[in-house]
Amino acid sequence: MKRRKPTHTKVRKPMPAKPPKVEVPKTVYRRRPKHPRPAEREP
Repeated sequence: MKRRKPTHTKVRKPMPAKPPKVEVPKTVYRRRPKHPRPAEREP
């Protein structure tokens, strides 16, 4: 039976640097809807 290296000897890769989470108030989403209605043309 082959002896395997214990799992804890693996080198841990550092986590990629994430930008800090910025909290966005819900009112911001209401100002700019994703699918705005097309502007009605004036006669």
